[in-house]
Amino acid sequence: LMLTAKTQIKNRMEGIENGADAYMVKPFDMPLLKLRLSQLITSRQLIFNKYFSVISDVDTSNATSIDKEFIEKVLSYIHERIGDPDLNVESLASQLNLSRSQFYRKIKALTNQTANEFIRNIRLLKAKQIIETGNSNISEVCYQVGFSSPSYFTKCFKSHFGILPKEIESTKL
Repeated sequence: LMLTAKTQIKNRMEGIENGADAYMVKPFDMPLLKLRLSQLITSRQLIFNKYFSVISDVDTSNATSIDKEFIEKVLSYIHERIGDPDLNVESLASQLNLSRSQFYRKIKALTNQTANEFIRNIRLLKAKQIIETGNSNISEVCYQVGFSSPSYFTKCFKSHFGILPKEIESTKL
């Protein structure tokens, strides 16, 4: 939320281009400010609750906002390059025309995860989906979702889901 005395349209556009979700000019009304903050928090919470739905292609029409569009762009980019072990925060930030620190702040605010955790969790969710189909072994899945080490993949999987990848595989047999 940007509070400022600058009232020109070009200033508003610049503020929003630099990551502000809302732009309020002085003098501002305190009840209006509180309402706007409440709406921003609600919007962020919706995005946080819904972004896994976006991954699984569930309808997200209730979460209409700039944040939803941002998350969809991020998810689309990650899914297109999920097998690339070089997919990282820098490449994502560059793709979205943001600095690394802006990207970190935006992802942290929307998902309550660091950008690296977010990417890793997307990869882990995709890996779980692949394992559940039962068509690949664990090592193949590890590389398909961009992990370069099966042992690190197993460690992350266990940490995220509470079970080893082979335990999912064995339940499908």
